[in-house]
Amino acid sequence: MILRRHNALWGWLWALLPLSVALAGAWLGWALGGAQVLDVGAPTDGPYVSGFYDREEHAGANYRWSKSDAAVRLPAVRAPAALEARMAGRPGGLSVVLVVDGRRLPEFAVAPLEFRRYRVLLGPAAHGSDATTVVFGAQAERTPQDGRRLAVLVESVAARPLASAP
Repeated sequence: MILRRHNALWGWLWALLPLSVALAGAWLGWALGGAQVLDVGAPTDGPYVSGFYDREEHAGANYRWSKSDAAVRLPAVRAPAALEARMAGRPGGLSVVLVVDGRRLPEFAVAPLEFRRYRVLLGPAAHGSDATTVVFGAQAERTPQDGRRLAVLVESVAARPLASAP
C-alpha cells in the first residue's frame, strides 16, 4: 500500500516537471528581457508607426518627421521602464506632449534641429494589452524650408526595463 502511494507521487512529480521548467523559462525571459527599441526611419518600421512622413536619411541617420499626432507602437511594457525617445524639434523649437497608452504625460520643450534623448518613466502596460502606444502630440507647422506641416523629428523610441533591486 505504501509503495503504491510512493509510485503515484513520483508519477505526479514527473508529470509536473515539464510544466515547472516551462514556467521557470517564461519567468526568466520576462525578468531578464531587454529593451524594446524601434529605429524610426528604418526600412522595417512601417507596421509600428503612423502619422509620420516618409523615412529620410541624413549623415547616416534614419528618421521621420511627425505630423501633429504621430504614434509609435512597441511591444507591451510588462514592468516599470524608462521610455527613451531620440528626437529634435522643427526650426524654432516646440513643445511636445507624450500620451502613453492613453495617459497624458507633462508637456516638455524639444530643442530645434538637434537630436537629444528625452526620457520619462513608464508603468506597466494595461493587463492583456499586447502593445504600448506612444503618441507624440505637437503642433505641426509649415516651415520656410519645407512645404510640409512638420512637428518633431524622431529617430528612435525605446522602452528600457528598470533594473530590479538586488
